[in-house]
Amino acid sequence: MRPNNGAKSGRVMLLYGLGLCYFHFSNFSWAKNAFLEVLYREPEFHCAQEVHARLGISLKYMKLYSWAAKHLQWALSVANRSPDRCPMSVAEIKFHLGHTEELRKNYYSAKTFYESVIDDDSKSKSVEAAANSTLGWMLFRTGELGEKVIITRKNM
Repeated sequence: MRPNNGAKSGRVMLLYGLGLCYFHFSNFSWAKNAFLEVLYREPEFHCAQEVHARLGISLKYMKLYSWAAKHLQWALSVANRSPDRCPMSVAEIKFHLGHTEELRKNYYSAKTFYESVIDDDSKSKSVEAAANSTLGWMLFRTGELGEKVIITRKNM
């Protein structure tokens, strides 16, 4: 971690580290509180993009999907402008956005996000594998997209 020379207080770095620990150990409600406090105390924090991404993932696991989507969208917009500022890739953020949309039952939007992850050149193999398997499973189990009916007719 690089020091934040323009920091208003050292507590922001402490809260950021605490939030990462909570997130790592899957204590998402406490991670949410720590990350929100970081963003409240210092909105221009140098790791704000990562904070928004991890906050979005935490909110997704807490089933607060609309808030999760907002924070992940913010992280994606910053990652598109400067992809070197965050340890999470654009493809990984898009995957989590797709998963959030799938959980919200917005299957068309989720399919679009998953396909954009698959088409992305900067994706890692693990993100590509997760996107392919999740998209395949979603297409198989949802009738809304029309894929399940077509596949079952071909198998008959």
